[in-house]
Amino acid sequence: MLQDRSYDVLHAFLEASGPPIDTAIDRESFALVKEAYSACMNQTEVKRVGVQPIVDVLNGIVKAFPVSSSAYMTLNSTILGNSDTSQLRNVLLFLEQIGLSTVVDIMVGRDDKDPVSEHDACN
Repeated sequence: MLQDRSYDVLHAFLEASGPPIDTAIDRESFALVKEAYSACMNQTEVKRVGVQPIVDVLNGIVKAFPVSSSAYMTLNSTILGNSDTSQLRNVLLFLEQIGLSTVVDIMVGRDDKDPVSEHDACN
């Protein structure tokens, strides 16, 4: 419910003609967010493109982590082994490079204990 309400507020805000923002950098940031939002809401373009972007992502995953159909059909309780580490790393890297979140989020951010310096973080 709260997520639905947040979506409604965000939708109304992004559909508005102008942002209630007074600095140039905020206006520029708002314009970029609104442009991205508008691209997602462009139903004509979404229908034209179809499922091809999803197919491209799946093909990228298969390329990074190939599994033969015979191996897939004979899977047992041990699906991943030590030899799969580098391929799994490649899949996670591929997903991060195209902007899809994974179970591990790699980012640079502020350290709560040392907010003056920036540190690499892995969540």
